[in-house]
Amino acid sequence: EAMLTVVGGAIPTIMGNGQYALAQGFMAPIPADQRPPGFDLILSRMDMQHGDFEAAITASQSVLDTPDLDPVQRDHALLNLLTLHLNNGDGERALNFAHLLAETSDPSLQDIAEASELIVASATNGNLDVLVKRLQSMVRRQGSDRVHHLGVTLFNLAWCLGVQDRNHDALRELDKAIEAFDSSSAGIELAASRALRAPLLARLGRMDEANRIIQSFVPPSQGFIENEVLIELGAVHDNFGSGERALSILSQVGPLDALSLAEQRLLAMTKCRWHVRRGEFELAEMQLGRFPRGLATTPGSGAEQRTTRAYLAVSRGDADGSRVAAEAAGFAQLQGARSWRRVAELLDAISTKSTDLNGAIANGAVEAGWHLTFVAELLVPLLGSLDDDARNTVHIAARDHPERWRRALRTHLDAHPERSPVEQARLLEEIGERIDIRPLRTLARSLRRSHDGAELGRQLARRLADRIWIEDQGRTALEIGPRRIPGSSVRRKVLALTCFLLSRVDLSATRDQVLEALWPDLDPGLALNSLNQTLYFLRRVFEDPYSDDLSPGYVWHDSDVIWLDPELVDSRSIRCQSLIQSLSTPRSPDEVEALVSTYRGRFALDFEYEEWSAGYRDSLHASYLEIVERAVHDDLATGHYDRGISVARRALTVDPDAEQIEVSLLRLYRVTGAHSAAAEQYAHYAAVMRNELGLEPPALETF
Repeated sequence: EAMLTVVGGAIPTIMGNGQYALAQGFMAPIPADQRPPGFDLILSRMDMQHGDFEAAITASQSVLDTPDLDPVQRDHALLNLLTLHLNNGDGERALNFAHLLAETSDPSLQDIAEASELIVASATNGNLDVLVKRLQSMVRRQGSDRVHHLGVTLFNLAWCLGVQDRNHDALRELDKAIEAFDSSSAGIELAASRALRAPLLARLGRMDEANRIIQSFVPPSQGFIENEVLIELGAVHDNFGSGERALSILSQVGPLDALSLAEQRLLAMTKCRWHVRRGEFELAEMQLGRFPRGLATTPGSGAEQRTTRAYLAVSRGDADGSRVAAEAAGFAQLQGARSWRRVAELLDAISTKSTDLNGAIANGAVEAGWHLTFVAELLVPLLGSLDDDARNTVHIAARDHPERWRRALRTHLDAHPERSPVEQARLLEEIGERIDIRPLRTLARSLRRSHDGAELGRQLARRLADRIWIEDQGRTALEIGPRRIPGSSVRRKVLALTCFLLSRVDLSATRDQVLEALWPDLDPGLALNSLNQTLYFLRRVFEDPYSDDLSPGYVWHDSDVIWLDPELVDSRSIRCQSLIQSLSTPRSPDEVEALVSTYRGRFALDFEYEEWSAGYRDSLHASYLEIVERAVHDDLATGHYDRGISVARRALTVDPDAEQIEVSLLRLYRVTGAHSAAAEQYAHYAAVMRNELGLEPPALETF
């Protein structure tokens, strides 16, 4: 009896804080026939968390129909039914329960009832600004005693702000909602809040973050995921990313007759747009025909439906497309749905091919260019007619959502190759992938006579090229993207030419310098032929297979000069040389550490006895030793003993015969009391002095 009394009296707190799972744990030991009706309210919430809306409605209605029901339990039965019908998308029934709940004496529940009436109104022809102000005032009044109610209010506020195109504000409110739901049993509300971040982030061009959210839901890792969440995430991919991934996600949505009215409406609009973007207008029309009648419950739904209808009309080339788009823009304006108004205005300008299109593009990129991305396949054919400012705005939007624009650009270029679509090709070059290089180069060849776009594809090839890293200290090896090629598997002259160029300033040399270094004893004609053959094989080491037309240009050879492209080719010795040249005065410990960590040994031991390599090898090694010697000496003088020991040890690993560094290390060991280490190091030092120099070393105690 005590348990019944405690749980029964705590129903407002349990419902307000979303502590359904905790309450269910207390209720479990109580036999079902001894539970009062109010307990079914908690169980109905658990049914809703598991996606069983029908069971949840039945349980809540059963409580409401109980004779002589306690007023508090009656209010929460009404709240449950109101919530369930709002989530289900049944605006008429939701309004009925909102009117009944408004008669409560609980001010918090009165707020919820009145806000619910505004939510239903804002889904049709009500104004979102009025709803946002009401929700903001509720947030200020709702406290920690009803944290679940606060979370729901914050979620609804975030949704409305998103419809108003206030995406940063929406994300801020969503973060608060997630914090509120984290402390409750509100699984589906928490999931919906996390999922809503994905479209908002995508609008702002933060696609990596949006994709991480989507990947956390799809495929489902655990538990029930609402169909509405799946539809929303599928729409994110279709609007801003991959249509194929969108279809994959949408295929996980349950059968149509198992969906709520809200889910059916959302799915109809999402699938309509998916078909529009592929020119499947009959299928798009069929999807819109599945849009359920009746009052919707999703704020901004009316504007979205009308804008989707306009999208279909304009894309299909309907004679009244402009009128439909203008009407959608007007309706969205009255509703305060600025996100859909901006899309509809773009559609109107596109349909009329108006001179205002440039202005509409600018207006469509107030906070972010997602509105342009939303209708990318309609803007792509018009790129050549845009002014510079509008075209630059489109390029910014394409960089924010490259996958979506690539799809539209490829479709256009494949369908209209005869129109010399240079502006479209230039945009694809900016955001394209490797598969786009060949078609862009094919287009470029067709434009060579006009000199307009003749270099298309070159920039893309360079941007996407695998960078080449050459390990040229010690034994030589090449790393080309994921490939690692030992120097021993490369033709010797090919490897020699590579290392020779690495040792030259700007990785370049005249043809005569190369011939003199690598083929000094050959007849000039034979030497030149050998050089050409070596270049042939070098290009095919860097690129397998190699095509001159598709190459990013790792190796260049004009009539007099041969060079490696320093933007695409790098090596350990080049990196060390750069570190040495950039050293400040005095040299900082961090600079010395960077050099010591990078330098691994003498340059190109494969060619140790080649004259052309000796000067570069010795100069680089001498510079390295000089810097290390000074650094270790300074550390000894300033008391940074541990740092000096670390640097000296690594330097001696590279060059065990570096006498001055070894002497400094002996002194560092002695001053730090590392007598065993000092004795071991002294044994090596003394052996070198006696055996290699014929000198008697000073006693260890003198260091």
